[in-house]
This record gives sequence, C-alpha cells and structure tokens, in this order.
Amino acid sequence: GEVFVISRESPEEGVPADPDNPTPLEAGDKVRTGADASAEIGLEGESVLELGPESEFTVTSLERQEPSFLVGFGSMMAKIKRMFTKEGRFVVRTPNAVAAVRGTEFGVEVAEDEGQTHVAVFDEGKVAVTSGDGEGETLLQSNHETLVRRGGRPVKAERLKHFLKHRQRMLGMRGRLAAMRGRWQRMPPGRRAEMRQKLRDRFSSMRPEDRERFRGRLRQLHERRKDIRERHREKLQDRR
Repeated sequence: GEVFVISRESPEEGVPADPDNPTPLEAGDKVRTGADASAEIGLEGESVLELGPESEFTVTSLERQEPSFLVGFGSMMAKIKRMFTKEGRFVVRTPNAVAAVRGTEFGVEVAEDEGQTHVAVFDEGKVAVTSGDGEGETLLQSNHETLVRRGGRPVKAERLKHFLKHRQRMLGMRGRLAAMRGRWQRMPPGRRAEMRQKLRDRFSSMRPEDRERFRGRLRQLHERRKDIRERHREKLQDRR
C-alpha cells in the first residue's frame, strides 16, 4: 500500500516511502499510511513498531531518557525491548491519552469517529495509561486493555477483547523482529545526513505530474480525516 514520509524540514510536503531503502527518521518527522498499507519502524535493531492502514505517526522525541511518539489516528502495534527504556520511559501519546511503557508488547488504536483511544498489553510487560492531561492512571498487565474516551480518564482494565483482532499482527511481529536483529547495522551520522538529503531531494526531483498526484493523495487523506472529525462532532451534538 501507500506509505508517505513527511520530514520535519518540509511539513507541507513529503515523499512516498521507498520499500527497498530504509528511511532514517528524526524528531518532527511524520509517517502516514494509506488504505490497506502498513509500515515498520525499527529502533536500534531491538524494538519494532508497526503502523496499520490509514494511520499517522509522529516522532516527537528521540531523547534516550524518554523517547516519545504520537499516534494521531489509526493503529500501532509495538514490541519494545526492556533494555531500550532502562534509563527512562518510552512514551506514546494520542490526542486524548498517554501510554508510558517499560518494555512490552502493546498496541494503541485511535478511533477518531468515536473520539477515543484503545490501549492494550499482549503477552508480556506493563503499560501505565492516563488521560491526555495525565489524570486517572490505569496500569495494564499482560493480556489486558483499557479505553480512554475524549475528555475522560481510562476505564478500569479488563481482559483483551477489542484487541483480539490484532493478536495475529503481534505474533507476526515477533518473527520480523528476530529477522531485523540479524540485518541491523548502525548508521554513521554522515550516512544518515546523506540519506536525509536524498529524502528531501526526491520530492524536488519528481516530475510535476507525479508531484501533483502525490500532493493529491495527501489531500485526500487530510479530507477524509476532516470528514471523520465532522461526523464525530455531529454525533456529539445529537447525543446532547
């Protein structure tokens, strides 16, 4: 499927991800997936994140003490090595929730049409979930999940139910993480800078018609998201 990388240097532009050449990400970058698309993001060759279809993911910080990411909409599954966060926390935010992780298998799903966030832990680890403003912590342990509604606090943890549909994705990630470890190579700073420049150059070197088609696809994703938000506002008004 279609995967788009929007660099922090060009927030209004972006390029299609290259399936044959990994793209080094930095704080401020976004990754968006289209319908029937997915993307994998590797961290130090020991942790992997998978974005589901129609998702938006932002790298907000890569600080060692507290790496953090934002799932604006869609879904993300993650298998995080415990050592990766031994000095701090691994944090995933959504528009209305915060999940603090210390090495685990977990998932996040943002349902914009309902204005809510689902968070789950699979077979190992723990995740502390709060509202977007840090209120009402719910601690998730293995095979439990919670729900955070817009403007509310996390509900009491319960056994996996909503996330059972994602269990197969998590099982597949275990094998892919093992394969990634075998081929992972740390990229020298100079090489990263070179590949980042190539990322920027790819958009400017596109043919005008390809560039406009790409912009059109991003606009379609943006308009669809606006439509979802509008339908959610209408639902709230009807309930009132």
